[in-house]
Amino acid sequence: MSLEWQNVLIYGLSGLALLVILWPTVKVGQRFLRRWGVSDPTEQQGLLARRYLLHRRLLYPPLFLAAPLITFGDTNPLPTLITALLLGEIIAMLRPSRGPRTATLTRRTWSDLVPRWALVAMLVLAGFAALLAVAAGLAKQWGMGLLDKYPPDGFWRTNGDIVASVADVHRMLDNSAWLVVLVSVVLVTAVVLGIVWLAVYRGSGTDPSVDAALRTRTARVAVGIGIAWMSVNVQQANNKLINIRDIRWPEPAPSWLTGTGWLESITVPMLIIGIAGWICVANPDSRMPYVQTARPTA
Repeated sequence: MSLEWQNVLIYGLSGLALLVILWPTVKVGQRFLRRWGVSDPTEQQGLLARRYLLHRRLLYPPLFLAAPLITFGDTNPLPTLITALLLGEIIAMLRPSRGPRTATLTRRTWSDLVPRWALVAMLVLAGFAALLAVAAGLAKQWGMGLLDKYPPDGFWRTNGDIVASVADVHRMLDNSAWLVVLVSVVLVTAVVLGIVWLAVYRGSGTDPSVDAALRTRTARVAVGIGIAWMSVNVQQANNKLINIRDIRWPEPAPSWLTGTGWLESITVPMLIIGIAGWICVANPDSRMPYVQTARPTA
C-alpha cells in the first residue's frame, strides 16, 4: 500500500488535537479515579492519576504521526488508531517506576484486573484471524500453482468470454497480505499479554488504591485494544480469502476454499464485536472489587 504523506500529517494533527482536548488536570485525575473505583479521591491522588494520564497522552502526537508508517498507510483509520494507542500503553508501561513502594495485603492475579471472558474473547479472535490468514496463504499457493500452467501473457475464457488474464490474477496474488496478518496477530497477542503481565507484577506505587485503579485500567485497556485489533485482522484475512475465492478460475477450486463462502457474512459482525468489546473492556465495571479492597500493609 502506498503511503500518502497528507494522511500522515492528518493523523499527527489528530493526535495533537486529542492531546489538547484530553489534557489532564488534577480535577480530571480525581474524576478518572472515581470512575475506576477509588472513592472520594484526594487532590494528591488526583495528581498521581494526572501523571499517569499525562505520560500516555503526551505520546499521542508522535505516535499518531508514526502509526501510518507501521500500518503501511492503510486508508482504514481504525488500524492506525489502534496501533497508536497500543504503542502508547507499551511505552508508558516501560517507563521506570520512581518513588517509594507500598506493599498490599491483596495478592494480584490477572483475573483481578481483567475479566476472564475478555481475555478469552481476544484469544479466540486471534486464533480465528490466524486460521483465516493461513487459509488465505494456502489459497494463494493453490492459485499461483494453477497460474504456472498458463503462459505469463495468457488468459482464460468461459463460454467464449475472456474472464481474466494471467498477469492480472498474478498481480492480485503476488503479495504477502496473509503473512502480515499472521505476524501482526502473533505480535499484538504477545504485546497485550506482556502489558497484562506488567500490570500484575510491576512494583506497587505509593498509594495502594490509586495503584490498583491504574494497573486495572492499564490491563483492561490493553485487552480492549487487543480485541479491536483481532477483529480488524479477522476482517483483513477474510477479505483476502474472499478476493481469491471470487476469482473465476479456469479449474474448480478446492472444496475447502469454495466452502468458505459463508464467511462473507461475518464482516459487519466482526466490526461490531471489535468496537463493542473494546468499549466494554476498556471502561470500568460498575463494581471494582480489587480496587476497593487494595489496602496497605501495617
